[in-house]
Amino acid sequence: SDAVPITESTPIVEGIHISGITATGCRSAAGFFYGLPEMPIRDVRLSDVSIQMTTDLEEPGAEPDMVAEQINMAGDGIWCRHVEDMEFLNVRVNTRQGPALRLEHASRIEAAGITTRQAHENTPIVEVIQSEQVTLSEAYVNH
Repeated sequence: SDAVPITESTPIVEGIHISGITATGCRSAAGFFYGLPEMPIRDVRLSDVSIQMTTDLEEPGAEPDMVAEQINMAGDGIWCRHVEDMEFLNVRVNTRQGPALRLEHASRIEAAGITTRQAHENTPIVEVIQSEQVTLSEAYVNH
């Protein structure tokens, strides 16, 4: 959707720093950062993070709350939309489907050491859509 004027009720989400986390058996998405066109999520850093999505095809996913469009996630990677100034360092995401990291309408992103155990057919490890100033190094499959 289009940006709307910023008011005092516009949420501001920034300054999220996560490190040293291991999660297994996750069902919906490894991460979901969904800002607003008029107020992107800013200043996020994930470092030394390992997330293993469930491989059980019977395990249902879920739809994120507070998002206008329908997005059904079931074993997806880290999903970022309307974000700025994000950094991913040594992040491992083993997905059931989709890329390990998806960036859409993102700017000033640095990603180094994005790994996954298995790449899915016709799916990149990192997917970048309508984004700018994205620096990506060392995205690979690591069994």
